[in-house]
Amino acid sequence: MIKDKNISDAAAIQAHKIMGPGQVGEIFWVATIGTQSYDQLIDKVNSAKLFTTLEEANENAVAARGDIIFMAPNHTETVAAAAAINLNKTGVSVVGLGNGAAKPTFTFSATASTITMTAANVELKNIIVVPSIDSVVSPIVVSAADCTVHVEVQDASDTVECVNAILTTADADRIDIDVKYIGDIAGDACVNAVRLVGVDTARINVDFYGVASTSIVEFHTTACHNIVISGKFYNDGTSLTKNVVDTVTGSTWSATGWDGNSNANFGGGDNSALATDDTSAVATDVTTVLSVLSGAAGIAAFPVAAAAANDVSLAEVVRYIQETQLAVAEVTGDADVDISEADYTGYINVLTVTAPATGLANCVIDIDFNKATTGWDNVATAADVLDCVLVKQIDGTNYRSTQNASAQITANGNGTLDASESGMSFNVGPMQANASVQVHVKMDTERDDCELPYRVTYVGAAPTVTPVATA
Repeated sequence: MIKDKNISDAAAIQAHKIMGPGQVGEIFWVATIGTQSYDQLIDKVNSAKLFTTLEEANENAVAARGDIIFMAPNHTETVAAAAAINLNKTGVSVVGLGNGAAKPTFTFSATASTITMTAANVELKNIIVVPSIDSVVSPIVVSAADCTVHVEVQDASDTVECVNAILTTADADRIDIDVKYIGDIAGDACVNAVRLVGVDTARINVDFYGVASTSIVEFHTTACHNIVISGKFYNDGTSLTKNVVDTVTGSTWSATGWDGNSNANFGGGDNSALATDDTSAVATDVTTVLSVLSGAAGIAAFPVAAAAANDVSLAEVVRYIQETQLAVAEVTGDADVDISEADYTGYINVLTVTAPATGLANCVIDIDFNKATTGWDNVATAADVLDCVLVKQIDGTNYRSTQNASAQITANGNGTLDASESGMSFNVGPMQANASVQVHVKMDTERDDCELPYRVTYVGAAPTVTPVATA
């Protein structure tokens, strides 16, 4: 039923509500006598613009005016001869109304029956094409540029089929095709759903089910170029190789879609044969990655650590970070105080720590004054004083002490300093690349050589630790 009850029961149908505001030409209607749509249209439209066949409506349309021909739901026609319907008016749109089986249906009763599109910029949309005799050669033939064909083709049975549902000539450049083809997998007459001849630029969307003996889409006689194809392809019994075929050779094209026989997505074109997307390798790789990241097995053999660089794996860098930036390590040893080598009544360097090229995330230096037998408190006399200070490099040669980085220790003279005064801990903190710090000591009185045990605790790559060695 076709009414515009938004206005009133008697209101004429307003085409712009169907087609949008771009329509500027005349509106024509086609409906089959005896249908509900026809009965409604008699009351709604000018009788001079209501016809019972598409050919009649097209004869009354005017080229290049933007005319539209609407075909009512459940409209039916028989196409009995070649070019029985010739859409020869430039810029005319032919639009079927209705959904599913209610779409306008055109039955082709002779093998040579055709609807031809011989004028540019013509649209043919939302109709059903049905053969009533086997081997209807080419129901729709397009021989003009910039045409649009959106149709559904339904073979009547396995013995009543179309041969080439949509056929073009070399004049059909920039064609836009959307075809739903419902065939029969027991049939043997269908050769193509779409056959292009010498077309330059086309967009083709296919929804095909059946058997096409050559291919669902074929380039024939003259090479075609810039052809983009997509859709769902079920050419029974054949995977991929009969989805698109360049019989003439030399065409340029690409195709993507879903192949029913392979049950997989595919892609390809003139430079690469159609092939399914191999997701099995991806699935295997994903499983492996998940196992490595969270599985019990983990990485069977973790690679040696390496700093981030070209051609270095993520696993190598992770290990490098763990070992050099996250792991806490230490260096221990003894720094020697040799009073024959220096005057320790002034500040003398006993230990230098230099950060690696990657710097240090943290550094702590501990000094022990209470080593048994050879420690400072064992060689000092009671009430001797030792000053210990941390100095930081501020340029290539100069070092400066920092606030809260010094201590003064008073000796017992027998190695019995208690825990609160038997050592000094300097929290150096982060160190920039190649930066250095030193530990300097000063004695108010030199007594004898001694040893100052140290421990350098760090986070990062190993620093260079240089104690004053025994002379």
